[in-house]
Amino acid sequence: MTTKSVTIESSEGAASSFIATRGWVGFCSKCFAEITRESAPPPCHQNRMRCKKCRNESRLKARANWIAKNPEPERKHRRKCIRRNTEKKRARSRELAESTGARWSGEEESFLLRNIGKMTQEKIGIALGRSFSSIEVKLWRLRSALSKNADTLSERVGL
Repeated sequence: MTTKSVTIESSEGAASSFIATRGWVGFCSKCFAEITRESAPPPCHQNRMRCKKCRNESRLKARANWIAKNPEPERKHRRKCIRRNTEKKRARSRELAESTGARWSGEEESFLLRNIGKMTQEKIGIALGRSFSSIEVKLWRLRSALSKNADTLSERVGL
């Protein structure tokens, strides 16, 4: 790896005084991009210096290899994150819910079925004044009722 010291001169405004700063310039050991630093790294590190892009690539590759060898801890972590995010959504929707415990009207059910592919469950809950959990439960009940008797449900909802 080739290194060299560079002197950069800059002037401040109209004054004729110059401020000289010295920096270290090296090259990435993988892609040979120029790397500049305020101070030189230790000599043992100069031959394996990498730019930010190459460092990130190697970190991502190492993480992918670790996940391939150890899938169970990654699965547990993902489940934990999903559970935490779902709990946050439910808490937020409970705060916004207006009609807690009220029976569902036919208009609300038809609105839910019409917009389930177009809007997220959170937005439907806000529009209806219901919580995220109540939207999930109602969808589950409507889908199970739909599989049992489609004719009765469509008459009841008005589709």
